[in-house]
Amino acid sequence: MTDILDLAVAGDISRPGVVACALYCDGRRVRDIAVEEIGAFAGRDGGIVWLGLHEPDAALLGAIQAQLGLHELLIEDANQAHQRAKLDVYDNVLFIVLRTAQLGSEGIRYGETHLIVGKGFVVSIRHGASASYAEVRQRCERNPELLRLGESAIMYAILDFVGDNYFPIIHKVTEELEAIEEDIFSAMPAREEIERIYRLRSGLLNMRHAVAPMIEICNQLRRHDFPAEAQRSSHIFAMSTIMCCWSTRRSSICASG
Repeated sequence: MTDILDLAVAGDISRPGVVACALYCDGRRVRDIAVEEIGAFAGRDGGIVWLGLHEPDAALLGAIQAQLGLHELLIEDANQAHQRAKLDVYDNVLFIVLRTAQLGSEGIRYGETHLIVGKGFVVSIRHGASASYAEVRQRCERNPELLRLGESAIMYAILDFVGDNYFPIIHKVTEELEAIEEDIFSAMPAREEIERIYRLRSGLLNMRHAVAPMIEICNQLRRHDFPAEAQRSSHIFAMSTIMCCWSTRRSSICASG
């Protein structure tokens, strides 16, 4: 039988919408691969394909569907940005929508990340305001023991990164609110200051609405709340187990503001 390492010839990932596409085996990066190769390597001899996309077009998503045998409704979902955070199961593949956020000069901007997770592959799709996941990939690659845990470890690392990126925004907005409120109690408040407080508190409320469904997604993973055929899949069971601590760690976001 041909070993997965025997096929370790560099692949061409230079395609619009593709940020990174690599094959991992035994917790270590084997090589970059092309989208047209992911079907051949996903799950083969324990290999995991980690594909990162940024605002892919329909043609690219169609190619991924053909390679991984993904459900048509899943691809329709992945084609749609501006969704509420949610978790769906298509056959034995998880489709997760996460809300992301960045703080700019004009306030908090929101984007989203779609995760497609199945046996031997993880596909992350970024839309709108979102930090790159290059840091997540580098962190995982520096920790082979983590990557050996498989698809669930990659999913957890991305969820953790998204959650971590909310905290600096919350801290910044909270600091601004406290400074304004101090001014208000020391002098007659100007209309502009009152409007600014309203905007900041409205921003925190919007963030709470964005994050709250993500906590429920992790609770659903923890409860193994899937169709019977999906529960029999070992990789989904592993994901359920590894997510137990995420919802506890991130629940403090919803308590902010």
